Amino acid sequence: MKKIIFLFVFIFPALSVKAQYLGVIGGGNINSIYNSRNEHTTHNSERAGYSVGIACDVFKIAPVQLRITGRFHQFYGNISGRSGGMGGGSTYVFDYNKQNISFGLHLLNKRDDTKLRYSLGIEYYYLLDEKFTGSRRFSSMHASDFNTFDESSYSLSEKGIIALTTSFGIEKNLSPTMYIIPQLSLHLGLKNEFSESQYYLGKPKALRFFFEVGIFRRIKKI
Repeated sequence: MKKIIFLFVFIFPALSVKAQYLGVIGGGNINSIYNSRNEHTTHNSERAGYSVGIACDVFKIAPVQLRITGRFHQFYGNISGRSGGMGGGSTYVFDYNKQNISFGLHLLNKRDDTKLRYSLGIEYYYLLDEKFTGSRRFSSMHASDFNTFDESSYSLSEKGIIALTTSFGIEKNLSPTMYIIPQLSLHLGLKNEFSESQYYLGKPKALRFFFEVGIFRRIKKI
């Protein structure tokens, strides 16, 4: 956690001094899961949340600009897993909400002549806090059982997740030194989202959509 705080408190201001454009970005997100099926039966429900943060375009190599982002996210979700057969089995259900901060590095960040901007990079998510309610229902031909639990006794999400991210947006000038950009982003988790394998959740990875608007101001001429 101290390393993450160091990145935001020290590295980001240092990069912003060298930035050509510095801006704020925010909007809604849709939190979902992919690659969650294996030998167990797993389901999830998409939920809406929000994200806010800052971004800076640091330097330019030919038509490509490096973009650095730092953001706060509120995610909501529901996931369930089941293991068993005709004779019975266990079913786990979780409703969760969590707060993450992320640090992104967009190595490919291009703008064409129509002011369409597209980018490709990676983003590291760190879990700040998580709340969830869970239940376990066991049933067999001879017995059944039901109990509930929460974050006070179990952990659900991994602390750190790396995701591949891509975005598309169209710039619109507000002035000679400012522009606004509505954009759509897609984030694909490269690591399992949840840490506890005994919940029969398979190997779920994050699939997140972001619908955001950013406002950028030129600090330094390109």
